[in-house]
Amino acid sequence: MIFEWVANEHMTLRKVVKRLQEYGIAPRWSEKGVWNTSTLSTLVRNRTYIGEGHYGSTYAVVPENPLKKDTYRKVRKSSRKVRPQDEWIVVKVPAIFESETDKDLFDRAQAQLRLNFEMSQRNKKNNYLLAGKIRCSCGRSRAGEGPQRGKYLYYRCTGRVHSFPLPPACKEHGINASIADHLLWLELYRLMTSGTLMMEQIRTWKSNREEKRQRPTIDVSRLEDDIRKAKQQEDRYTEAYGAGVITMEKLREHVEPIRKKITNLTNQLSTAKAIATVNDDDGLPEEQEVETYAQMVGETLRGLNFEEKRAIVRDTIDRVIGKQTETGGELQVYGSIPLKNYVEFKTSDRNCWVTECGKVDAV
Repeated sequence: MIFEWVANEHMTLRKVVKRLQEYGIAPRWSEKGVWNTSTLSTLVRNRTYIGEGHYGSTYAVVPENPLKKDTYRKVRKSSRKVRPQDEWIVVKVPAIFESETDKDLFDRAQAQLRLNFEMSQRNKKNNYLLAGKIRCSCGRSRAGEGPQRGKYLYYRCTGRVHSFPLPPACKEHGINASIADHLLWLELYRLMTSGTLMMEQIRTWKSNREEKRQRPTIDVSRLEDDIRKAKQQEDRYTEAYGAGVITMEKLREHVEPIRKKITNLTNQLSTAKAIATVNDDDGLPEEQEVETYAQMVGETLRGLNFEEKRAIVRDTIDRVIGKQTETGGELQVYGSIPLKNYVEFKTSDRNCWVTECGKVDAV
């Protein structure tokens, strides 16, 4: 049925989702009771239907842009990439589409999917400076959208895409991409070309580090005490096993969480001691160096094209939280400017704007 809709009626996957919803056909596992286009794409492209299984089509890799950069990962290679199709290992399996007519239907569905992708209006390329960086206040990411063939550009919450065909749960309005991009670049330029502002960030960073250095004595003592208690608890379970009170299975069940806790506490202890002994002045640039850096950056940033600006935003901005109302909007920008000796000074800045007939008013 789905293959016929795509191949014969030339339907897009979003139209298939809508028709399935109209027919009351729900997926097996879905809290919302609606189909996802990615699920349907996987289904229609699955060559198992024509008797071809595949092994080794993907391989594990370290994520290039993880959402949580500073979080400890037990498994480093948590993302996957697709191998070239000629490297896949084909395994013959029982076919569902056995006749030549069915196989022709499958091939025509694949061709229609490729055509849908090539002709999709959403593939029209517009310049979005904050693409991949801007998020909605509800927590989801925002994606660029250019209605009227790119005449107006907006960053819209992707919640409405994930909830389709149901009404979106997020009620946030779209953000004018042209205004947001313009204001963010002006603010970034102001920060990167002002030695005074960067020195203020350096002093704030040093002050925060000094506060952390003054606290670790209490933290270290508490961590050492927690490690000692955890080891004593582990010893008690070991002695109980030696006395025949508990079995090996019970010993493992109780000891493994304790050992994980000890490892975690030991890592925290090492970090606390490292903070206590670090010298905040090591590798920090002098005021004259910062002024020289700001002057050099000012000359570099003049006359950049979009791709060059985009590269700078990608390297300096961690995330942008955007909120739009009927009277105006707000951007909360979080990022860091890398200076000499790979020292980064974290900064968060808030920028507001009021939109009035396309006019940009910086507040």
